[in-house]
Amino acid sequence: MATDPPFALCGPAGALIGDGVQACFCDVTAAQSALRSGEVPIVLGALAFDIGSPAALMTPRSVRRTAGLPDWPTDPLPGVRVTGAVPAPEEHRARVRRAREQLTAPGATLQKVVLARALRLAADAPLDARTILRRLVAQDPAAYGYLVDLSAAGGQYSGMALVGASPELLVARDGHRVTCRPFAGSAPRAADPELDTAAGAALAASAKDRHEHQLVIDTMADTLRPRSEEHTSELHSHHDLV
Repeated sequence: MATDPPFALCGPAGALIGDGVQACFCDVTAAQSALRSGEVPIVLGALAFDIGSPAALMTPRSVRRTAGLPDWPTDPLPGVRVTGAVPAPEEHRARVRRAREQLTAPGATLQKVVLARALRLAADAPLDARTILRRLVAQDPAAYGYLVDLSAAGGQYSGMALVGASPELLVARDGHRVTCRPFAGSAPRAADPELDTAAGAALAASAKDRHEHQLVIDTMADTLRPRSEEHTSELHSHHDLV
């Protein structure tokens, strides 16, 4: 997948673009040491969910802040077809059944289960990550978009890129202030304002979605509270229409 620049992060407040590569780090500890020693001024990139897997961190040659994404190509994307699913559909359905059984079993301790499934796609021609990111952000200007060249992780990740957009802000820190904007529960937007408002009202009134959202809020509060210098937290829970 073509990716230039190697890093981009954008949201409602603007975009951060990293151009060129000054240094690469596949180890978090090495990146931290380089930052603390002043060897590098900034580290950008992506971390793996599996902490035993290599990170894809880098220091760009230059960093620029812009009001939005650059005027990147908007050419049509090539045809894409699904070549497989991980796990396979039969296994995924079996996992859903097991999760339901565990959630409803007497004395169950589980409150929420998230079962992810990945699709493997094949394109008829090379993909440009910049074009994908621009299209995703155009669909939802309030989303947080990202593009990361994963080559710093080496091995199988060389030449690969992580690109996407999410309505959620997992965590952001500005000085002593930490902001989290999670979403639990969603509904499609409607072109008709009345239908759009009705869908939002139904979502806000949903006991199931409000409960799920509260679980996310409580988990974040429990995780952040021990790390707060004053052991206090101020959280505002909103059921916004995604």
